Amino acid sequence: MDQAKAIINLKEGTIQLEGPVDFVRHYLDAYQLPAGRRRAVAKAAEKARTVRRARGTRPAVAKAKAKEKKPASGAAAIRSLLTSGFFDEPRSIGDVRRRLGESGPTISDRSVKVSLTRLTKATSLSTSGKGRAVRYHRP
Repeated sequence: MDQAKAIINLKEGTIQLEGPVDFVRHYLDAYQLPAGRRRAVAKAAEKARTVRRARGTRPAVAKAKAKEKKPASGAAAIRSLLTSGFFDEPRSIGDVRRRLGESGPTISDRSVKVSLTRLTKATSLSTSGKGRAVRYHRP
């Protein structure tokens, strides 16, 4: 597995990270390091990958991740529901998530909410209710 090391110097103290590339990259993004430092870590990780591939060894974990189902675009899936008439009657976010779960694509809850909000701002959908009781429907 590709390993990376990083030292994050904060005003409060220093954080030393060592582990898989994705783990280190996650915390580098969380602490908003300058782009130059992030690029240096990415280059080091790519160099480690190149060396491993040159030797002909690829970790089994990477193969398993490649076979996993990739998440679909939330906006495209919700637009297809809109054109199919799903929003002809008021629907809650839970209704939308259940319907998307039935059709197959894996879409995060946050992506569903953001996509519904964008469609509302674009006047493709209207809302009624407040808070948790909000319902989305055709205008």
